[in-house]
This record gives sequence, structure tokens and C-alpha cells, in this order.
Amino acid sequence: MLAHCDFVYAGESAKFQLPFVNLALVPEFGSSYLLPLRFGYVCAADETARTLAEKPSGALQACKRLMRRTSHEQLEQAVTFEKEEFAVRVRSAEAKQAFTAFLEKHAPAYDR
Repeated sequence: MLAHCDFVYAGESAKFQLPFVNLALVPEFGSSYLLPLRFGYVCAADETARTLAEKPSGALQACKRLMRRTSHEQLEQAVTFEKEEFAVRVRSAEAKQAFTAFLEKHAPAYDR
């Protein structure tokens, strides 16, 4: 969800992780496109927010709309591919093992 946000505030000790592979799944909702694209971009501070708040809101919104427009089709394509693969992976034996292990609070033992 963070990749879809304009700003992300977190403490210096905050840790983020993606659960997909740990659950034997793949990214969804455009994550495979957005995360590589925006990694490092999604950080902000009070100073950044204040600076942006001082800008003309109409121009700022228009710029944001234009920047997002160029990647919208690629995002839709990534979401389509992810939905197809996610539907397969969520039914996989690996995912079932991961879900069971998660609910039972232990590490999964995947069949190799």
C-alpha cells in the first residue's frame, strides 16, 4: 500500500517488508511495477510537506496528474499480469503450506 501513497512517514528504526514471497505469492496491485519505480522516492519529511503546501495547488495537482498519466497503462498491465499469477500462486501447495505455517506460528517446510 505504501507505494500508492504520496508520502510515507516512518521512524528511523522502522522496518518494512514485503510478505509476498514469504507466503509463496507474488506482488499484487501494481507492486511489481511501482516498488522498483518508486523505491527511495516514497520518503518525505515535514520540510518537504511544508514546501509542497506552499506551491500553487492547481499546478501541483496538474503536474502529479501528468506524471502519473505516463505510467498508468504500464501499471494497469502490471496489475493484470499480477492478478493472473496471484490467482495461480494463491492456490499452490507452497501457499497452502505458508498459510498453514503462518496460522500455526511456525516456519513453513516447503517440499523441495
